[in-house]
Amino acid sequence: MKERLVKLYRRNKLWKSLLSVPSGVYKIIIGCVLSDEAWYRQMFLLAHGYALELNEPRTLNEKIQWLMLNNRKEYLTQWADKFKVRDYIRDILGEQYLIPLLAVAKDPYEIDFSVLPEPFIIKPTHSSGLTIVVRDKSKMDWNSVAKQCSNWLRPHRFCKDREWHYRTIPPKIVVEKLLIDENGNIPFDYKFHCIHGKIEAIQVDIDRQTNHRRNLYDLNWKRLPFVWSICAGDKPLWPQGREVKKPDVLSELIIVTKRIAKIFPYARIDWYIVMNRIYFGEVTFHHGGGYERILPFGWDRKLGDKLHLPFQQKSLESLHEVQ
Repeated sequence: MKERLVKLYRRNKLWKSLLSVPSGVYKIIIGCVLSDEAWYRQMFLLAHGYALELNEPRTLNEKIQWLMLNNRKEYLTQWADKFKVRDYIRDILGEQYLIPLLAVAKDPYEIDFSVLPEPFIIKPTHSSGLTIVVRDKSKMDWNSVAKQCSNWLRPHRFCKDREWHYRTIPPKIVVEKLLIDENGNIPFDYKFHCIHGKIEAIQVDIDRQTNHRRNLYDLNWKRLPFVWSICAGDKPLWPQGREVKKPDVLSELIIVTKRIAKIFPYARIDWYIVMNRIYFGEVTFHHGGGYERILPFGWDRKLGDKLHLPFQQKSLESLHEVQ
């Protein structure tokens, strides 16, 4: 039944016209008007084509949305902080897994970007997906860079995307060394989707700057038979790509991932590999905000069955706590 409703939705001209409105404009218009739950329901319907079920969520995406709405523990904010999380990784795994930090400041105009060793990457502590990559400092307009960083620090990110755990993170700008491989390219992202401490899928994002593709593997490096992507109609924007060689350091990746994953009910833990050395990327608690579709749809249900939410125990207290 749900699959039939989804197909009808995608053929409806009204919804297609709504989807043609740039998402950023749409979010700005209604982002600060709707309640969190109403916002999630609206965005979920637009992304998936069926109504979000929060009383008895079954799919993984529905359960990610449930966690966004209900699991508002302080530790999520601390781990989402791009600067604070470095302390956790240092304490749990060691300094060797951290990307070298070049600068951090509350005011980007306090950072002299022109003296930092290139290449490097600039990002805010309290958001996701916002970066400036600097490979050649001589080609950069540093005043424009500082203005863009200042815009990141304005208190509008929560209203725009409703990712509540970013709301109370102290806004800062961090600058890290840009990781590049032996060919001068930005390395692949290795993203481990973990449920109750168990690794359920390893996502590899390929050629993000040129021809973005996304593969999913199990722990034996066997390709999993589904895609996980934002879609245009029924077409994933990030379909499966060329085969990726099994990392030589996969066993180590699995060990360090599990040491972090055991803390959380669901988390996506990201890593980079450069010259067989592992670097921590970030921890994400709500992959894609629950808006990226898993196709075939049955895999959304299959993965959702593995995540047991605390409403089944009638209490939020069963959610994992940081010790």
